[in-house]
Amino acid sequence: MSALSPVLAWALGLKRRLPCALLPHAGHLRHPPLLPRALSGPVLQPGTPGCLENQPPLQSNLPWEHCGNWWNTDLCLEHRASKDGNGALPLNLTSTVSPSEEYWSRYVLHIQGSRGIGSPGQIRWNLCLCLLLAWVIVFLCILKGVKSSGKVVYFTATFPYLILLMLLVRGVTLPGAWKGIQFYLTPQFHHLLSSKVWIEAALQIFYSLGVGFGGLLTFASYNTFHQNIYRDTFIVTLGNAITSILAGFAIFSVLGYMSQELGVPVDQVAKAGPGLAFVVYPQAMTMLPLSPFWSFLFFFMLLTLGLDSQFAFLETIVTAVTDEFPYYLRPKKAVFSGLICVAMYLMGLVLTTDGGMYWLVLLDDYSASFGLMVAVITTCLAVTRVYGIQRFCRDIHMMLGFKPGLYFRACWLFLSPATLLALLVYSIVKYQPSEYGSYRFPAWAELLGILMGLLSCLMIPAGMLVAVLREEGSLWEHPAQQCLPNHPLKASRFPSYRCWKQSLNSMPKGHPTCEWQGRILPRHVTHSLGEVTVPPPFPRVVAQTNPGDAVSVLPVTLEAVPEPWFSALWLLCCSGSSRPAGQP
Repeated sequence: MSALSPVLAWALGLKRRLPCALLPHAGHLRHPPLLPRALSGPVLQPGTPGCLENQPPLQSNLPWEHCGNWWNTDLCLEHRASKDGNGALPLNLTSTVSPSEEYWSRYVLHIQGSRGIGSPGQIRWNLCLCLLLAWVIVFLCILKGVKSSGKVVYFTATFPYLILLMLLVRGVTLPGAWKGIQFYLTPQFHHLLSSKVWIEAALQIFYSLGVGFGGLLTFASYNTFHQNIYRDTFIVTLGNAITSILAGFAIFSVLGYMSQELGVPVDQVAKAGPGLAFVVYPQAMTMLPLSPFWSFLFFFMLLTLGLDSQFAFLETIVTAVTDEFPYYLRPKKAVFSGLICVAMYLMGLVLTTDGGMYWLVLLDDYSASFGLMVAVITTCLAVTRVYGIQRFCRDIHMMLGFKPGLYFRACWLFLSPATLLALLVYSIVKYQPSEYGSYRFPAWAELLGILMGLLSCLMIPAGMLVAVLREEGSLWEHPAQQCLPNHPLKASRFPSYRCWKQSLNSMPKGHPTCEWQGRILPRHVTHSLGEVTVPPPFPRVVAQTNPGDAVSVLPVTLEAVPEPWFSALWLLCCSGSSRPAGQP
């Protein structure tokens, strides 16, 4: 509706401008949970080229298929060779390690070079170069914003479905596939009593849909005013559910085949986390005919999925900062995007060390979970309690022509915040320290992880304190004044649809930046309010109107304000309702 980034969009609903409002700081709250995901996303992607760099031709064996490599230890055991066998071996068979696990941990990660999170060791040059390649690809794809990344997404978002379909067809035709599918479809109700299961399920929905990170709001800001977001929401959620189900069939069918070949139950084959994608499934690929071909398809699918997610993370950060300072950054958005990628690459170098996996687990367990749930809860409360559910539904009615049903209102008001709050409290009560395999993190690392998780949450009280101190009046009146909602977005405050469309059509197509009537227009043109042609960078807008009730789009007069750090959003402060000329 506002065509603004997740940060500036908060200024629509509250009385004060963005730097002086309380709950708009929830917009900034999105970025601390977003930062570890933006850092760790490309770090997991180098694991994919690490598995692809030694990808042999179709007639060769995979490098993690046998134990005769320099990175293997005496505990390495080819499980296929040990099936239906007997004999005396001078080793502990309960401590054996598969070749794929040693390839991932000792060759790709080189984790044996680190004694723990306190001694990360040396930077792995292969991971460092792969990380650089990943960031270069991301930069080239977002160089021109959604114009360039939108074209790349046509491939990165559709090609994985083709590979997934091929893996699914191949998996269900393998012997023993039904064993894995049966394990996948059989419910285990006793796990419902575990808080970790519910928290992981909620975080999985957040990650798969992008809820709470700001990516959905960023891409939605490029939509037209009357875009059917109701239909889009249904399509996205349904597509996400179908994709997850198909991926489960593709994975567990292969795990069932692997379970039959090894003669062990499926639950002993499956692993959680990166181990499933980089250890178990690659090991299953070694048992298939033409294993290099299927392995290449699988890892290439992971690479495209990682790049696709990274576009949303980076576009959210870049758009939010450029919308805060459009006069300085928007003309040089490509340069600023490059600087962000360079900064992210340098900060991610610690994750490419021998002990980088420990830091990755710490970031993933704390920064991108606790703060993310707090951000989503704050969003629900800000929209429904501060701005008002009735105003919010009226805005949707203005855009779509109908109001949301009772189910959506109940979810926004009660179900979603109550469920997330219960999960958050339960996770705190049932807190368990992080671990990676058999490694237990020291106390100082746990404390550091908790502080990283609290960092994003502290922005809300910090923003409230700054807003209260800057407000005029008595100290007790400050919080009440800051939480007052802005003027209701009534339909009378907007020009008619005909006038709105006429003003929109009169502007040349060239967003995100174009020139109209001798003025450079930024990405977000406030055609939805009609009265204000454009929110220039940090000005005060004095609109000119024709006599009569309708507001027409005319050139505007700009008066500079002394505070250059104020938000450029003046949609509500400067618009006013349509009125005849001469009235105040």
